[in-house]
Amino acid sequence: MNDDMDYVDGLSASYEVGEMGTPFFDTLKTGQKANKNEWLSIALLIILILLASLYIVYYQKDLLGKNYLLGRQLERHNAVMDGTAGNPWQYRILSKYSAEGFIQVFTYSGVGIPVYYAFLSLRVLQIILIFLLVFVYYRKLGLGYGAAFTGLVLIVFVEEQPL
Repeated sequence: MNDDMDYVDGLSASYEVGEMGTPFFDTLKTGQKANKNEWLSIALLIILILLASLYIVYYQKDLLGKNYLLGRQLERHNAVMDGTAGNPWQYRILSKYSAEGFIQVFTYSGVGIPVYYAFLSLRVLQIILIFLLVFVYYRKLGLGYGAAFTGLVLIVFVEEQPL
């Protein structure tokens, strides 16, 4: 029997040395169904990340204002799309092409101010992805759910503080 193997009801799940998995990912590896606590943790994680993302974008929207998004941000976006933005903006193309896609979707859907809502929606999506990656990173470091949740809450608190 190998020391780096765990056996659960005859199913094996191997772990690399130093690797720390979450119960949910362990469940996927072993093929077993998740228990109530795992589903509760996943639900709380999704709710926390969604609320935190919406809160941060709402705060940033109030801090910057609609005029910034429809003025300077749109000018910068258009300059990147035209190839005239200069350093460093010209080389940050992933978010600009993503923003252009969001603008097109909101334009075709008939939303009142498509550019404004496209920028805000993209920012919400970016923050959701960042928080998910942070949570996975915390878990890979070996932190428990409580510590990882606390870390996310602290990031939200720091994010909304003025510099």
